[in-house]
Amino acid sequence: LPAEAGWDILLLEGLSVDTFGTWLQGLFGLAEPPRRLAEQLHGYAGGCPGVARQALRHLVEMGVIRHASSGWLVPEALLPAALPDRARGLLASRMAELSQPARELASLAALAGTAGDSEIAVGVLGKKVPGTGNLGGFDEEAFFAGAGELLRAGIAELVPAGVRLSSDLLAELARDALPAETSGAWQAAIADWLEAGLPPADQAPLEVAVRIARHRLAAGDHVAALRWGLEAGSRCQDL
Repeated sequence: LPAEAGWDILLLEGLSVDTFGTWLQGLFGLAEPPRRLAEQLHGYAGGCPGVARQALRHLVEMGVIRHASSGWLVPEALLPAALPDRARGLLASRMAELSQPARELASLAALAGTAGDSEIAVGVLGKKVPGTGNLGGFDEEAFFAGAGELLRAGIAELVPAGVRLSSDLLAELARDALPAETSGAWQAAIADWLEAGLPPADQAPLEVAVRIARHRLAAGDHVAALRWGLEAGSRCQDL
């Protein structure tokens, strides 16, 4: 991004094996870093702490890592079968354990492309849309319950605007969980919600115009998508 836009670009690399070892040592109160375990987790997670946390949660639930009166019992190394074949399978199983409100909120956040907050969640999921039987009846109480569940499961993280899914893979899984018909209806409902909160179209901010165009296109409304695309183009000329 150009410097005059007021943005800095920060490139993030995956954690190193040594950092993984130090993290595991502090997490489980070990006398020294578990080098072999750190190497295995690092290789499995590709250096991504979010995937590693999900893997550790799985290991605790399976009893591979367990707590005793003397503290955490952590193996020096893992058997090959201790972890799922792929991170996708692990995260998919975690998503499947969520309640319906939490799954709906995760899918909404994935489709919206921005942090899900209570206003858009209630505005979209609380709206009865024909052909999407699981919409309707979603209120602020359901939002906070669903958001809390996502945060506890490590699937979402807090950001200033609300909650956001923790990784691109989680967002992909959340989108894939929706039938095509439901996804299209939700995309249209998101666009409706965005339009309802706007001033007249000729005053629409560039970012919002682009988002509405994208959601209209995903919903199959090519005419509206073109109209908002042209609107976004006119906003670019004003910059």
